[in-house]
Amino acid sequence: MARQIILGYAAGFVYWFGLCNWIQWTLEHHAGVSSAVAWMLFTLFCLAKAVQMGVFGALSGPLMTRRYGPPAWRRSGWRSNGPIRGPVSNGSIG
Repeated sequence: MARQIILGYAAGFVYWFGLCNWIQWTLEHHAGVSSAVAWMLFTLFCLAKAVQMGVFGALSGPLMTRRYGPPAWRRSGWRSNGPIRGPVSNGSIG
């Protein structure tokens, strides 16, 4: 279980670091802090936001090690039904 928490936490940190890297620039230019302080604050932000992914890893990890884990995940609705066509998806327009 510790492995799932660590992997989820690390994945969350990488995700938030890549998604919200603009926060460091904003802190440096608009909050009036130095570059080092802006990077430190941004790192703390990423560490704090990564907690939710660690919790998800802890909760979903045991389910994925069981035999019924992957089929249950596929039935949960997280599957691709092809490309999204827009507001009208019945194929009658376009």
